[in-house]
Amino acid sequence: MSALSHQQTLSLDGFQSFSFVPKCHILPAKGNNMRKLWFLSFLIVAVAALLLTSGPGADVEEEAAANPSDPRIQGVLADALGVAKAIKDKAFRAGALSAIAEAQVKAGDVDEALGTIEVALGIADVIEGGNKRGYALSNIARAQAKAGNMDGALRAADGISEYDYRARALSAIAQAQAEAGDVDGALRTAGGISDFHKHAQALIDITRVQAKAGDVDGALRAANSLSRNYDRARALSDIADAQATAGDVDGALGTIEVALGVANVIESVGQHGYALSEITRVQAEAGDVDGAIRTANTIEDNTWRGVAPSYIAGAQVKTGDMDGALRTANGIPENDDRASALGAVARAQAATGDVDGALHTIEVALGVADVIESDSSREYALSDIAQAQAAAGDVDGALRTANAIADSYFSGVALSNIARAQAKAGDMDGAPRTATAIEDDYFRVEALGEVAGIQAAAGDVDGALRTANSIADDYHRVVALSAVAQHLAEKKQEGP
Repeated sequence: MSALSHQQTLSLDGFQSFSFVPKCHILPAKGNNMRKLWFLSFLIVAVAALLLTSGPGADVEEEAAANPSDPRIQGVLADALGVAKAIKDKAFRAGALSAIAEAQVKAGDVDEALGTIEVALGIADVIEGGNKRGYALSNIARAQAKAGNMDGALRAADGISEYDYRARALSAIAQAQAEAGDVDGALRTAGGISDFHKHAQALIDITRVQAKAGDVDGALRAANSLSRNYDRARALSDIADAQATAGDVDGALGTIEVALGVANVIESVGQHGYALSEITRVQAEAGDVDGAIRTANTIEDNTWRGVAPSYIAGAQVKTGDMDGALRTANGIPENDDRASALGAVARAQAATGDVDGALHTIEVALGVADVIESDSSREYALSDIAQAQAAAGDVDGALRTANAIADSYFSGVALSNIARAQAKAGDMDGAPRTATAIEDDYFRVEALGEVAGIQAAAGDVDGALRTANSIADDYHRVVALSAVAQHLAEKKQEGP
C-alpha cells in the first residue's frame, strides 16, 4: 500500500470504531497487506459518512454565533498551522490545511476557514499528477462544503480529473447540500458522479439524510429512483432505520416489508445476503426480533448468514433481553462468528452496567475462540473479545488477549479499541500508553488521534495536546490537533 493511500484514510478525522465488522471485509486473501487493503477501502466510505454528520454547511451560521473566537482553540489551531507549514508533500499539506479549516468552521471562525482554504487551493494548483491533486482537491471541496461555500466546493470538484477522488468530493458536497435542505441541488451534484456504484451510494446517502430530517416521502421517492434492486433495498433499510429512530415503529416496519420484497429478487447471492443482513439489523432494532430471526434464516450466503444473528443479539441486549441475546449468539454455527457475537453481547452487557455478566460471557467467548482452527479467524475473534474485556474494565485481561495475537493487523485493531475504552473510562494515562505501544503505524497514529479527541471532550485539554503532539508524523499530528480544536468547540457550544 502506498503512503498516499494509507494517509488518505487517516486524514478522515473523527474515525469511530465499528461494533461489528464482518470478517469478509478483512479476510479475503492471505497476507496482511491484502487484508488491510480491503479493510481500509471499506472504512474510507464509512468514515466519510460519519464525518459528514459532524458539522455540515447548514450549521455554519449557528456555529459562528455559538463559538466566537476562543483563545485556547485559536492557540491549538495556530500550533496546527505551524506544523502544517512544515509538511513537504504538497498534497498532504493541502489536506492538513483542509482539516484545520474544518476545525475553524466548528470554532465559528468561518472567515479564517475560508482564508485557510484559499491557501490550500493555491498549493493544490501547483500539484502535478492526478492522484495527488485529486486527493488535495477532494479534501478542499469537503472543507468548503462544511464552510457553506457550495459554489467553491463544486469548482474544486470540477478540477479533479481522477474519477474516484472526484466521486468522493461530489458525494461530500451532495450530502452537505442535503443536510442544508437543498435536496434538488444534492441530487444534481450526485448526478455528476460518473461511476454507477458511487452514484448509487451518493443517492442512498441523500435518502438517509431526507429520512432523518423527516422527509420520508421524499426519501422513498429517491430510493425508488434507484435502478438496481440491491441499491434500492439498502436505501429502504436506511429509511426504515431513520423512521424507527424517530419513534415511527409502525412506519419503519412497513418500509421493512417493502425492502424485503425488493431484496428477495436480488439475483447475486452475496448482495442478497448483505441486503437481508441489514434488514435483519433494522428489524431487530425496531423491536421485531421474531421477524428479524425469520429474515436471517432466509439468507443463503454463509458469511452474511453468520453476521445477521450478531445484529439480533445486539438488539436484544439493548432491550434488556440478555437471555435471548445469549441464546441467539450461542446458536451461531461458525465458531469465529459465535465468538465475535459473544464479544459484542459482552460489550453491550458492560454498557448496561452488568459487568459480572459481561465477564462471564467473555469467558465463554474465550473458550470458543480457543477451538478456532484458522489462525486469522481466531485472531479476528480475539480482537473482538479484547475490546469486550476493556469495555468491562478488565484492561489487564484485554492487554493479555491482545498480546497473544501474533498478526500486527489484528493486534493493532485490539490495542486501538483497548486504548479507546481506557480513554472513555477516564484512564488518561493508560490510554496513550496503550496506543503508543501499537506496532502498526496506521493503527498507532489513528489510536493516538482518537485518544486525544476523547481527552479533549472530557476536558483534559493539556493531556489531549500532549497526546496529539506525541504523533511523530506531521500530517497526522495536524489532523489530531484539528480534532482537539473541534472537540473544544463542541464542548464550548454545549455550555457549562
